[in-house]
Amino acid sequence: MTTATPPVPDLSMLVQLADSMSVSAQVLARMNQLMLSPMSTLVDIAQVLRTDPSLAARVVRIANSAFFATKTRASSLEEALQRVGLREVYRIVGTAALGRLTPVNLRAYGISGDTFLKAALFSATSSQLLAVRAGMDGSSAYLAGLMRPLGVLVLNHYGETHFNHVDELACDAAPSLESWERDHFGFNHSEVSAQIIDHWGFSEHLVHSVGAYSRRDDADPLSIVLHAAGALAVSSHATLHPRDHDIGLERNWLAKVGIPSSALPEISLKALRAARSIGAN
Repeated sequence: MTTATPPVPDLSMLVQLADSMSVSAQVLARMNQLMLSPMSTLVDIAQVLRTDPSLAARVVRIANSAFFATKTRASSLEEALQRVGLREVYRIVGTAALGRLTPVNLRAYGISGDTFLKAALFSATSSQLLAVRAGMDGSSAYLAGLMRPLGVLVLNHYGETHFNHVDELACDAAPSLESWERDHFGFNHSEVSAQIIDHWGFSEHLVHSVGAYSRRDDADPLSIVLHAAGALAVSSHATLHPRDHDIGLERNWLAKVGIPSSALPEISLKALRAARSIGAN
């Protein structure tokens, strides 16, 4: 049996698909608009989150996780938002929204939703820890690491709705995850992620760094951090897919952001623990 090959999608089609996948995607886009406005308050954010009750409940659970929690647990959405503050709100909402967007199984990729989420959370937590070690903004790096795999969900959804026999796409037989994505969809998932978050109004710098993930922009410290997080995922067995293995660590470009290779084992261990803590909620 062969798999019928649909037309390669254009990026605008994939962006529209992202908007339509779930109310959580719409909440995430609206949240970004609020975060960019100096007039926004926690009350405004709570009102938007309440349009998706399941997402709002997940935000409270994540805010109470060991990675984000203060000394006492929050019992309501408003309390959770007040305790973590505006700076942390979007990271938590992004984490919760990604969880809500993730299906039980990603049939086009041949992986479970749980595998995807673990990889996405490791990408986020390792990016944050690497950035902090490099003297960069950890919150922005967490968000970049979290949004970087977003394109996987969109490409998977396209595959499930456009391929006649999506289970036969055979990602396992491809030389690498990126080559498989380009062969079937015309883009890799990071390029799709960048287009989506650009459409949602994320900062130009974050969009650039996410889009440059696979090729690495050595003039952009955040791009180096994201690439290093991807390499750590390979060595920590926390990749999106077994074929997602074509990224390696190079000491010379880690040195550009002041991260010694000796720090990597500890960063990897902390990132794995943090990802598990967040994922448990």
